[in-house]
Amino acid sequence: MVIEPGVSTGSVQLQFLNSSTTEIKGILLTASDFVSDTTRRPLGAKVTFAKEGESAGKPTLEHAALASGQSLMVRLDVANLWESGEAAVALHNHAEKVGTLKAMKYRLPFNVKVDSAATGVPEITFLKGETKKIVLKNDDPVTYVVSWQLSAAGASYDGRGQITIPPNGTRAITVDPGVWFSPWYSRLIRFRWFTSLFKDEILDGLLTLNFQSPGSPDSTTWPGKEVPVKAKLQPWSEFGRGVGSNVAIIVLLVFGAFLSFLFHIGLPNQSQRADLHEDLRNLGRRISGVSRRVDSRLRLLVAVERARLSSTLTSGLVISPDMTNVFARCSQAKSKLERQIQILENVDRDHDWIEKLAGEQCLPTTIKRIEMAIWKAAEFVHRYSPSEEDLAAAEKQLADVNKLLEAAGTISAELKKELLDRASELDTALKQFTEDDDKRIKERFRYLLDIVTQYLVERGKTPAVEPTPYQIMELDQASLRLEILRDYLRCYHSSGDKQQKAIKEHEEDLFTVLGRNSREALRAASRLVRQMQEGIYVADLMSAKPESVSIEVEPQQVRAIEMTRFSLRFEDPQLHDAAAREDLAFFWKFGDELSERGSAVSHYFANPVGYKIEVTCRAPDGAERKLEHHVAVKPGEKTWLPDRNKAELQKLGIALVPALFAMVAGARDQFMKMDLAAGLLTTVAFGFTSDTVKNLMAPKAAAAAPAAQPAQPAKPPPAAGSPPEEAKPKAKVAGA
Repeated sequence: MVIEPGVSTGSVQLQFLNSSTTEIKGILLTASDFVSDTTRRPLGAKVTFAKEGESAGKPTLEHAALASGQSLMVRLDVANLWESGEAAVALHNHAEKVGTLKAMKYRLPFNVKVDSAATGVPEITFLKGETKKIVLKNDDPVTYVVSWQLSAAGASYDGRGQITIPPNGTRAITVDPGVWFSPWYSRLIRFRWFTSLFKDEILDGLLTLNFQSPGSPDSTTWPGKEVPVKAKLQPWSEFGRGVGSNVAIIVLLVFGAFLSFLFHIGLPNQSQRADLHEDLRNLGRRISGVSRRVDSRLRLLVAVERARLSSTLTSGLVISPDMTNVFARCSQAKSKLERQIQILENVDRDHDWIEKLAGEQCLPTTIKRIEMAIWKAAEFVHRYSPSEEDLAAAEKQLADVNKLLEAAGTISAELKKELLDRASELDTALKQFTEDDDKRIKERFRYLLDIVTQYLVERGKTPAVEPTPYQIMELDQASLRLEILRDYLRCYHSSGDKQQKAIKEHEEDLFTVLGRNSREALRAASRLVRQMQEGIYVADLMSAKPESVSIEVEPQQVRAIEMTRFSLRFEDPQLHDAAAREDLAFFWKFGDELSERGSAVSHYFANPVGYKIEVTCRAPDGAERKLEHHVAVKPGEKTWLPDRNKAELQKLGIALVPALFAMVAGARDQFMKMDLAAGLLTTVAFGFTSDTVKNLMAPKAAAAAPAAQPAQPAKPPPAAGSPPEEAKPKAKVAGA
């Protein structure tokens, strides 16, 4: 270092480098007294240390730790070094010597500095890939031959050769700054590439200048100085910086706008979507609670609609302002679906009441009327997406069913007249069959004929004798069975010899069933008579050739989450439409752990894969026949929402891009006033709180949907052993 002759003081910047592989902890720098190289005596100079940024020095310098490969910049100040010549001082870390500093005090002033208009530490700007010229100014009336070195951030650039600076003149040195621009991957890791888009990277450096005497090659004996400088690094060109910084700000603004959409729209939409999904799950549980007494098509219609609504909710873009309208439409469809499910639950409940009424000895004719009314109600919702008119008609029909149930135990005058007319017609019709076989058959069922005859006799008296409820029950049951007997006799007499022979073979079966007093027996007898009329029996269906029987699938192209109808098809039209099919039990398996019963069933598949369909046909005698069919389920048709999402994103992009460009300038000004972290947060907040973004988020009001009619409330389930109070037959019928 060089000591100024006039003031006997000097200052030098020292760089202590930890070249070991381990961290050095508890650093304590001290200096001994300067010792003259000439006299070898201590000079009593004052030595102080100061870290970078400190103004006043201390005799010792403490530093917590220095990692491997890192350096510590220290300013060493010397005062009271009055003796001219050269002197040395030993530097220690604790008791360990770490170096020797040589001080030179000559009469040569060596007032060479960086020529800069700014006061204080000169600032030098370096562009990546371009050399930089630094002008040195000589304020002395002496010519200096100078060697130089520029160091910063642990890297240095040595000047090539020497320069000669004339008295009170200037000379330029050329610096290649490549050593201070790290490779792109290193800059990426350290995030410097991003910060340099907005602010220059400024490093503390030292420009070391040494006087070179032409006659003495040993520069250590001649004056020199270290000039502190600020090295400003610019890795981007002005154009690249402008483009890159604008892109970065736009990205930050977009991120802020996205967070704004997420906070103001996404989270509320997600909450509303979760509520709707929970409602749909509850509807799914209600659908699962509908028994198989309700036609599988009706159950599948509501199940498919529920799955479609769930898929619509899932496929929507949660940050889209239009999701409010989507939710409104889904809510409207959900309300309609609730009404459909309520109708099915009421149909199912009414079937349960019928079973209760049958156990209470209700009139079979009344039960048939109620069953027909329930069937009509179900027909209104038998189509896909029934209209409001269909739902209203079904609810009205179920209300009529409730009235029939309430009056189930009452025998009206109209019903009595109907029973009288039926009895009279049967009495007349059966008298026409006078052959020996007819007489034998009528004699077998004489007890039924007597019930009808006695009723007609009692009604023919003057005044007419009013029958008891028990007599009316007997008459209704007897007349229904005699109607089947009448149809049998008509069928037998209108058939040819071959068909009569087949009828005779099943005659005893018919009479056995007619001898049972139950609803199922009446149905079985009626089906058997229809088989006799058609000449096709269960055995004919079970013995049909395998190639003439197949599983029919509608539609032929099966898609996921769409209803598919399966039925057993006989190629022979007479077999296909035969009444004997009703005596067969059909058990279906769809390859997805679900099953169904019925001649024709409906099902939907959740996944677009292949499935094996199996159906087992079981005859009343236990004989079985199995068929298989393989279906390839294709993906369901895409809903309108994905395309809608694209349109929404395009609309948002078109509206957002001009707004973002308008906000770039203001955001850039805010960014440049702050450090990196604060600038990032401020820019994101700028995009989050922008009025333009908030205006884009304002959803259009959904079109007012017509108010859905309230669904028919479900009646409470009947108590075990009896129908509900309003549907319970009168005690006199039940007691009878």
